[in-house]
Amino acid sequence: MEQYLLERNILDVPSGCEPSIEKGFGLRPAALSDRQALVEFNSRVHHSREDAPPDEGIGFWTDDLISGALPGSAPGDFLLVERNGPDQAVSCIAASLCLISQRWTYADAGASVDFGVGRIELVGSDPAYRGRGLVRALFGAVHQLSRGKGEMLQAISGIPYFYRQFGYERALEMPAGRGCHPARVLSLGEPGVYRVRPAEPADLAFIRESAERMARRYLVSCRRGPELWRYELDGRNRASFIASRLAVIETEDGVRAGFMAHSAAVNPPRNTSISVELFEMESGHSWTQAAQAALHYLRKVGEASTRGGKARFDGIHFWLGETHPLFQVAPSMLPEVLEGGCWYIRVEELPAMLAHLAPVLEARLAGSILAGYSGDLLLSFYRSGVRMAFRDGRLSAAVPWQPQPSRRDYTPDAHGHAGFPDLVFLKLLFGYRSLSELLYAFPDIKVHGDEPRALLEILFPKRPSLVWPLA
Repeated sequence: MEQYLLERNILDVPSGCEPSIEKGFGLRPAALSDRQALVEFNSRVHHSREDAPPDEGIGFWTDDLISGALPGSAPGDFLLVERNGPDQAVSCIAASLCLISQRWTYADAGASVDFGVGRIELVGSDPAYRGRGLVRALFGAVHQLSRGKGEMLQAISGIPYFYRQFGYERALEMPAGRGCHPARVLSLGEPGVYRVRPAEPADLAFIRESAERMARRYLVSCRRGPELWRYELDGRNRASFIASRLAVIETEDGVRAGFMAHSAAVNPPRNTSISVELFEMESGHSWTQAAQAALHYLRKVGEASTRGGKARFDGIHFWLGETHPLFQVAPSMLPEVLEGGCWYIRVEELPAMLAHLAPVLEARLAGSILAGYSGDLLLSFYRSGVRMAFRDGRLSAAVPWQPQPSRRDYTPDAHGHAGFPDLVFLKLLFGYRSLSELLYAFPDIKVHGDEPRALLEILFPKRPSLVWPLA
């Protein structure tokens, strides 16, 4: 893959990412020798506003990734487009992005499967070279790089609409949240029966086990092994833009009762709050009293990062999703309601993805009124489709199928049992929306027959997800 990119300035790429790099530009994977140039480039182009100085936190994040501090990362996971000088001896970075490889889990009905995910981050271009198709070419290249690593999907968070042109659909929940102003914490009284402290290496096994138990509540989550949990504890540059901290919640006797992952500091003007990404308690312990102790702790974390009150600190935000236990038992403690977001998802090969998810789909079917089902489910995307073949409750095949939408006889063989426009089916696959919600929102979704509708609702229910991704 690297040699391919080095030898060509114009890429032969599928899926709407046609080559468009003009003469004078070259696309290649980064090398360790590009470390300082990429740090400076990303610090400059990823800022909170046009007149802002370079963002050092973004630079430290870039350095962690290109240096290999994140386990599994390497310089070649950055792709860059260079602007070559007239003599070809001098060049500058015109655009760049990074692939962060990770494992996500899809779990429900007592079954689960893991799969490789390529998270795309730090997508940026120099203002002087925008509008030339450089990012489009980078996406074509990064899709090839991700495919070569065996990753079944790519994911990205970011600006509205833009990534749709590269084959992405907003299809996976980014959790909503609740929060409060730091001053409100003082009205809650003393922390009570729990105390919170920074996590230590000896806590990592407990944290990992708690996180794995927490993941069972969610359809999609990000998997971390011991090496990655150690990185989250102390492997990242503490000044990184996305630096986080692990903390342990324990009883007055020092018994571990829970843990949380939270941002390390406020970072005005981009971010003036402390955010909590994970919060989990052991069975038998009070979520409400633990949250009270956590709020006192987080208020101190935020105040300590304001540089003696010079930086703004105006929020403590828990980004845990609407269904999180803490929000069920203590909503008044966190009165501010925070709107969630949505991941952009691109599935490399949908039939292969469906086949890979078979253990979960079969478990859902086995626990339903259609247990033991045999038959085909034809899914039309109007220009393409998938045939899912079930035999005695097992998914025996998931293969490409070609619908014939121009035929006027509305038979399953021509039009399928259900039709979904564009990439809307991904919202159903990843539990972001129910079939009823999609039918209401998209009039050109069609389901033909009661049994296909029941089957779709059983196989693809709406389910919450909580992905704390590697970054």
